[in-house]
Amino acid sequence: MPRSRHHQSKITSQDVASHAGVSRATVSAVLNGSRYVSEALIRRVQDAVDALGYTPNVVARSLKTQRTHTIGLVIPNVLSPIWALITRSVELRARELGFNTIICDTDEDPATERDCVNLLTAKQVDGLIIAPCGVDSEERLMPLFREKPLVFVDRAPHTLPVDYITPDKPAGAETAVRHLVEQGARRIAIIGNTNPGQETYLDDEWLGGYKNGLRAAGLPLDERLIRMGRRGPHSESDGYTNTLALLRQSQPPDAIIACTHFTTMGVLRAARELHVAIPDDLALVGYEEVIYTEYVKPSLSVVHQPWDDVGRLAVDVLVRRLDSGIDREQPDLPQHYVLPVRLIIRDSSRLAVKNPSGSPRR
Repeated sequence: MPRSRHHQSKITSQDVASHAGVSRATVSAVLNGSRYVSEALIRRVQDAVDALGYTPNVVARSLKTQRTHTIGLVIPNVLSPIWALITRSVELRARELGFNTIICDTDEDPATERDCVNLLTAKQVDGLIIAPCGVDSEERLMPLFREKPLVFVDRAPHTLPVDYITPDKPAGAETAVRHLVEQGARRIAIIGNTNPGQETYLDDEWLGGYKNGLRAAGLPLDERLIRMGRRGPHSESDGYTNTLALLRQSQPPDAIIACTHFTTMGVLRAARELHVAIPDDLALVGYEEVIYTEYVKPSLSVVHQPWDDVGRLAVDVLVRRLDSGIDREQPDLPQHYVLPVRLIIRDSSRLAVKNPSGSPRR
């Protein structure tokens, strides 16, 4: 009677080598990607691994290589379609490169973020991809940065010299303003969000592009048309209350740029409650292309941001840092990658349909 799997002797790399007719060094090179091996030998080793059901000893390999082949991903909201896209692209690219991913959700809470980073450090991840909660996060991350490579996504570093990947938010806002002006809008509002302590950096993001767009169009900057809410679970409710405040002004806006997916939802809810028709009474451009934007009525114009590319590039940058063997005390200069965005024009911003002359509506 054959012994159960539980009692069978564990398959070793030597068993794989013998089955494939190669040396243990060749097996190691194939499994770890440590040196060039011909395609023919790779196939022989992989066939032997499959035939024997060999599973590498990850713990032993990490002790030898000082690598766990694990990446930590720290995101602010796993329920957001955008962070879901980033998470998926990070996981897929990491898997292609032979890495596993551990995902943590901070819910934009600094204490939770600290716990997530401590957990990932204890798990001995090789490096971290993170969207930090705020500027204070960078001070907490400094000790980890001295030991492991870090890559920021979406949120720019301000004090920590780390690699950073983001869509070109300013260009997106400037393009949205230009489009709305072409449609005849003249009182263009913007609703964004930020974390406490980061308000002074808004000109580096949506707000800076918005101001540039107004300046290029020769329109005055009216601070009453700028509204900023909080990131995280408050984004939709703040988008709602900020839209109510804008539309109840004596001179309400004729167009709104909503800088996140959840903020856009808040704008739609407020407009519906006040019986403000989009786009007849109010043009709307949102940020972030998610599944429903094309199918709601009216369909939503959005600034499309390449989140898939952000996630994949973050993994590539992190792995390059790992492979470079850089001196953590004297690291190479950080690389900042700003990826192009594009405006997708749909019905929600087509004021010119009701106002063919393009002349001011108010």
